[in-house]
Amino acid sequence: IDVWLSKDKVPIVIHGLLHPYQGFVELENGKQNISEIDAGNLKNYTLENGEKILTLAETLDACKGQISLNIEFKDWRGEIVDRVLDVVQEKNMLGQVSFSSFNYYLRKRLTRETVRRKLEPMSFGYISSSVFRMFPNYTTTSPGDTINVDIRFMEKDPEAWSKNVNEAKKHGLMIKVWFPIIFESEIEYYEELMKIGVHTIITNEPLEALDYFESKRLIGMLV
Repeated sequence: IDVWLSKDKVPIVIHGLLHPYQGFVELENGKQNISEIDAGNLKNYTLENGEKILTLAETLDACKGQISLNIEFKDWRGEIVDRVLDVVQEKNMLGQVSFSSFNYYLRKRLTRETVRRKLEPMSFGYISSSVFRMFPNYTTTSPGDTINVDIRFMEKDPEAWSKNVNEAKKHGLMIKVWFPIIFESEIEYYEELMKIGVHTIITNEPLEALDYFESKRLIGMLV
């Protein structure tokens, strides 16, 4: 799930358009910037598909004890780490979440906050896409961290993809592969990903993926 901060610094769950410090979304009355709207007022808006906007707290209430969540800091302001940890701590769900971001500097903020709050270390996913191909500086990674790679990276430059993934494994990072929503089908890639040794697949087709991995008795790979 992607999280932004509202104007009054409440974590909001929505995909939005990737802009480092502004969460633009298409609402029923046109494009709006979440960072300029208070959380209470967001309840008056409806997305293009007719759905309402949820806070992170509401989302965690629905998921508690049910599934694990990968929370992506889509908002790049450092304070998002603090505000999200506030909510996750309040809901007593620290053991049910991991974090990720395209902004690798947020790993330092997360580490600092967990130490200050005397929490167990939290997993952080370094996201690499077909456009943003950077891999982390391994001197800054921590045990339990992951590299979350765009499947299109593998398609466009398989040699570089394989080299970087193997390097990440050498440094003890788990490998997660994510699919953008533009793919008509993901299943055709699964067998190759298993051969490569990917640890986790982040999917937009949960029902189809469940059927596939249940048939292979590998259901633990799926997120």
